[in-house]
Amino acid sequence: MSRLSSVALFSLASLLLAPHACVAEGDDGPAWGYHPRGEEHGGELSPVDWASGYEACGGSSQSPIDLSAYDADASDDCDVKDSAVPLSFSGDCVSFSLEPSHGGLKWDATSSDSCKVHKGETTYSLLQFHVHVMSEHTVDGYQYDAEAHFVHQEDGGDNLLVIGVFLEEQELDDQQKKPNAWMNSVRHSLNHMNETVHVHHPYAALLLKRIAHGDVFNYAGSLTTPPCSEIVDWWVVGTPLKVQAGALDPLKAILEQMEATDDGENARATQPLNDRTVVTYTNGKPGNEGEGSTHH
Repeated sequence: MSRLSSVALFSLASLLLAPHACVAEGDDGPAWGYHPRGEEHGGELSPVDWASGYEACGGSSQSPIDLSAYDADASDDCDVKDSAVPLSFSGDCVSFSLEPSHGGLKWDATSSDSCKVHKGETTYSLLQFHVHVMSEHTVDGYQYDAEAHFVHQEDGGDNLLVIGVFLEEQELDDQQKKPNAWMNSVRHSLNHMNETVHVHHPYAALLLKRIAHGDVFNYAGSLTTPPCSEIVDWWVVGTPLKVQAGALDPLKAILEQMEATDDGENARATQPLNDRTVVTYTNGKPGNEGEGSTHH
């Protein structure tokens, strides 16, 4: 992106986000944000204090968590099977409504019927996706540059299935320099806040390709923002989507203007695993349901 384009985007974002440059509030709770000293930023609750205003944020099944890459010698509690991820996808979902959200941005699917995740007899419809800077989940303590969350709701129910995809910036060589189609569309959509935007990369193809690249972690958790409801079936793809260095800069520029973020970062710290089990699907290829390696 040219310097001129970056300045134009920054100015546009300032104009469009001005009414939203305030601390975030939950549906029925106090203002909250990501800054560690919330009392100095409009008095919003800092992440360590969210539970004082939202009881579920202090629950025993909170997200995000630190994920452990499988090592056969590291634990006796791992049952390794070459098993497929028990999910299938349908739809393309290229049309979204982009708008500011609590401490970030969200891309709402304009038609909930067009993209689905199927898990056994249960079907979930895509509601929206959003991006956290930096990543919320970590892998063996490592935090990626960002993490995209694809949020789905159970058809006829309230439970959620969320797929997390890590984003990693790096200098790409000449053969890799073609911009990632999905990331490129997301970046360009930022010029059209509060409008219908198009993300020109099939939803199912994006997720299937990422899942096919490596391990996928599954566990029971929560929303990573207040009210922190523990209703989420998490599926985190272990292999990051690599994007050109600087690809996240336009998003960061917008987030930096939002009062609820911590200087542009909107990632909750990892939470205790407690008694939960993380299932790692090691072959990564969606197909028939099977067991994965379990980590306690």
